[in-house]
Amino acid sequence: MATVAQLGTELRDLRETQAKFFTDHKAEDGTPALSAEQVAEARKRNDDITAKAKEYETAQDVETMASGNDAELKRMSRTKRITSPIIDQADIEGKAPASSKTLGELFVESDAFKAWKPGMKSSDVFEIDLEAQYGKGVAARGIKAVFDSVTTTGWAPQAMRLPDAIIPGSEVVSVASLMPQGRTSSNAVPYMLETTSTSGAAEVAESGAKGESALGLTEQTSAVRKIATWLPVTDEALEDVPMVESYIDTRLRTFVQLRENLQLLRGDGAPPNLRGILNTANVQTQAKGADPTPDAVYKAMTKIRVNSFFEPTAGVFHPNDWQDVRLLRTVDGIYIWGSPADAGPERIWGINVLQTSQMLENTGLVGSFRAGAQIFRRSDIALSVGWINEQFTHNQRTILLEERLALVVFRPAAFCTITGI
Repeated sequence: MATVAQLGTELRDLRETQAKFFTDHKAEDGTPALSAEQVAEARKRNDDITAKAKEYETAQDVETMASGNDAELKRMSRTKRITSPIIDQADIEGKAPASSKTLGELFVESDAFKAWKPGMKSSDVFEIDLEAQYGKGVAARGIKAVFDSVTTTGWAPQAMRLPDAIIPGSEVVSVASLMPQGRTSSNAVPYMLETTSTSGAAEVAESGAKGESALGLTEQTSAVRKIATWLPVTDEALEDVPMVESYIDTRLRTFVQLRENLQLLRGDGAPPNLRGILNTANVQTQAKGADPTPDAVYKAMTKIRVNSFFEPTAGVFHPNDWQDVRLLRTVDGIYIWGSPADAGPERIWGINVLQTSQMLENTGLVGSFRAGAQIFRRSDIALSVGWINEQFTHNQRTILLEERLALVVFRPAAFCTITGI
């Protein structure tokens, strides 16, 4: 199998050939002007780019898995891991493994939930290791009126009624899935950022003076921040296990994931916010100007290659902005991104595209997410049930969900925004 470096070089050559092809076939307004045969040729070349990009990503994944496995072995040698009672019980009874269960199922099968009885002040905190349950790269799988069984916020007892509610749709994309995931046991992640880089490398004549290079590192700190939400719920509703499980699965985890997406992209860094990639100093910028959006994206990718020496791995766009790219057509009306009858590739210049409404509209982001940044989790999703305020006298409880994480951008030049799209 070819190395990551070899595959990256081959992928870059394919992309540059495709870029030159579009540049050589532009109309006066800057849009592609291709015949039907040239469109077929461009699609064939794009398929080659997609196939090579998948090879490149697979090679990167193998590298990441190998390094991650080594790091985990070292961590496990230092810390005795506490095994989840849910996993043990499933193994003993021969049930489906925990990794195939939803967050709601894990919650209602936990010892903390089973031990809770009406009249108890609170239960034990139930913590879920998402990496162990669902695999590396999953960002969040869990999660104002009081939710009860007699008002319009819940389900009143009634015969022959469906057990669930029709709820709004929700995004399932995860910005965190673009980046490697790590662990921290502290409330902050210190790291070294290269702030000075001066090359003195040059040819030297016989007996000549050699050029001096300069490198400078500055210690930076990324604070661990908490994202949390809670839901008031009545004792009666808690006793209705299927309802609680369904509601946790479909709504609460969505709220946390949407907020996490927003913080990773647009957090301003003022406590208690994370500092998102868009607000990180020295992230590069490429103005769209009169260029078609694909041209501006490619120019942003080139800036990343030139100034960080990393290969771009993904792009993030607001759905309204990606719509304009998806609907691009040639002068004779042929859709460049594929027939309207097909879903079409969620890729541009060979890199994956992630659409999220939490992205700043009219601005795109491309970057080497796997090499330029990393998420460090202090704790995965933790669920707890208890009383607050006057809930004891109102037969109510609070379901609380929270996570703690930090975002570290090791190389700001590995990211570039595209403005004005």
